This record gives sequence, structure tokens and C-alpha cells, in this order.
Amino acid sequence: MRCFILILCWSALAAAACTHTRDEALACVREYGDANGDGQLDRAEIDALRASSLRWWERGLSWIAGETTSTVLRHCDANGDGVIEPWEAQATQDTCIPTCEAADLVVQLICERQAAMRAL
Repeated sequence: MRCFILILCWSALAAAACTHTRDEALACVREYGDANGDGQLDRAEIDALRASSLRWWERGLSWIAGETTSTVLRHCDANGDGVIEPWEAQATQDTCIPTCEAADLVVQLICERQAAMRAL
């Protein structure tokens, strides 16, 4: 439901047909978010990725929609240990980036922006 609200907030960014897969979105989040290279994403890394990728007003809308770092961990951290490990992607496929629309948003709002920043 929250993912739906977030998609509505940024409907102008969403394409008519999905252009990215969940696996692509997860791979780029790991690439740009895993700051210490341990293969996992912890709360601090997720916070940093969101802060560097989302504009202030997008973070505000995200918070209003209930899409916070805590929500990301709740949806993507299968064993509840506070870090998202690679194996958890399969275990949380129904809750963590569950639709192609969500995958498109992740790629557009996070991955494409991070790639552009790296290119500078």
C-alpha cells in the first residue's frame, strides 16, 4: 500500500510500461549503497543513500508516505538483524521492491542519480 502511495506521488516519473526489473534495482542499490563493501546494507548505509539520492522534498514525501529507512528494513531484512544481506532479496520478494513500478522508481530516484553523480 505504501509503495502505491509513493508511486502516486511520483507518477510523473513512472513510465507507461516498466523498464527495469527488481533484480536490476536491487543490484544498483547494492552497488551504490554498500559503502563499506561488506556485501550488506545497514541502516547507516540506507540513510546515506537516501540522503544523497533524494531531494529534500522527496524525502519529505517519502516520510509522509511511510517509506522510511525503518520501512525499508522491515520490508527487505528477512531475518530482522538490521542489515540486508544478498540472500534476503529472494526471501522478501513480496515485500521488498515487489513490483516493476517500484523497481522503476528505485532505479530512477536512486540509481540513475547516483550514476550521474559518479560521472561528474
